[in-house]
Amino acid sequence: MKLSQKDIDDVELVFFDVETTGLYPSSGDAVCELGAVKIQGETEIAVFSELINPKRKIPPEASAVHHIYDSDVSGKPY
Repeated sequence: MKLSQKDIDDVELVFFDVETTGLYPSSGDAVCELGAVKIQGETEIAVFSELINPKRKIPPEASAVHHIYDSDVSGKPY
């Protein structure tokens, strides 16, 4: 059966979220969190969340948006 023929509640979907230190990777901004949630219909199947050390300070403006601070990522994988 084609995906387009399936009921949306029968399809597993994965939603991703990426938090960064800013909007300009060419200026050194980097990822500080990866997250994902897998759902089917209204059922949450799996959740993934991992803090990442961006190897730079997280600006206060970014922390104000995602509430991730330098102390949260200290010692986390790069």
